[in-house]
Amino acid sequence: MSDATKESTTMNLIEIRSITKSFGAAEPAIKDITLNVKPGEILTLLGPSGCGKTTTLRALAGLETITDGEIVLEGKTIAAPRSRINVPPENRDLGMVFQSYALWPHMTIRQNLALGLKVKKLEKALIEKRVAESLDMVGLGEYADRSPSQLSGGQQQRVALARAIALRPKCLLFDEPLSNLDLLLREQMRVELRSLIKELGITAVYVTHDQPEALVISDQLAVMSKGRVQQVGRPEDVYRKPANLFTAGFLGGVNVLQPAVGASAGNAVSSHGGISLNSTNGNGAVSGRDVIAIRPEALLPVAAGQEAANVITGVVEDVAFLGSQTEVRFRVGEEKLMARVHGYFASEVGDNQTFRVEPDAVMILEAEGSRPA
Repeated sequence: MSDATKESTTMNLIEIRSITKSFGAAEPAIKDITLNVKPGEILTLLGPSGCGKTTTLRALAGLETITDGEIVLEGKTIAAPRSRINVPPENRDLGMVFQSYALWPHMTIRQNLALGLKVKKLEKALIEKRVAESLDMVGLGEYADRSPSQLSGGQQQRVALARAIALRPKCLLFDEPLSNLDLLLREQMRVELRSLIKELGITAVYVTHDQPEALVISDQLAVMSKGRVQQVGRPEDVYRKPANLFTAGFLGGVNVLQPAVGASAGNAVSSHGGISLNSTNGNGAVSGRDVIAIRPEALLPVAAGQEAANVITGVVEDVAFLGSQTEVRFRVGEEKLMARVHGYFASEVGDNQTFRVEPDAVMILEAEGSRPA
């Protein structure tokens, strides 16, 4: 592979460089956000309501004017307040798929797709070709002459995607596109949507507050809180090696044992609740701000008489059967923990139950002053 080819495959399609957006004198909605998106990659912005993820997406789209920083698309600066650069949304060559789908109810599906192409003043023959190709891409070619009201929520979501594809944008921006669907359809559509995006080779920036959706759909995941990016990485890396307690707590939930005392990752650490564990999942020396964090599914039940290392034994206080899973809440001294085990697990309130945990699943994280909500 030539140097030029190597450079083209690693070049970022989008570079968001230290952008800030302020609304008046209040605390900035986003502050010092830096993110990169490679061609064909799906970057997801994940976080609670008000964390700044939608503001970041709107800034990229040109629907919000940034206060500071720079946004670069294919090597060309499209927003930079200090250089007085602000390319209008219609000239950024970015497609948008909204939460509400925004389909015109009085138009057919064909007419909905053609509208944006007509605004671009494309020839009639090219418009018809683009509309047909885009609907075929999402498997809705036979629905072209139906109205939006005649389609299901999942079909309407695919029409919104087809409409964006028809414009042939450099990148698609998704603003919580599945949030209006019921749970079962949402679970189906997140897998289908990722497969379709990948099949078409589309670059995407995706916004959601739904953790499983973010884990399924992303190549890169950016967790946000209070207008800042907390961590960026592959979904499995962010989940297994969170940068801080907020990221761990928001992305799947954790048991928090605090404070943690001990030498360093790889050695014994303990809380003041009489729990002592080995950990290989930390960032160096344990400080006074650190806690032990363990995901509920990492606590594996140990049968009576079975020998195991790295264990926690407590008194069961509640057992909740959830079908494929059972949640077991138990107490060790002053510490309360929850284990998420297989649905066939049998235990009763008042039982002494032992759980083992792998050292790599014992996370040593900075507490940030409080337990997660």
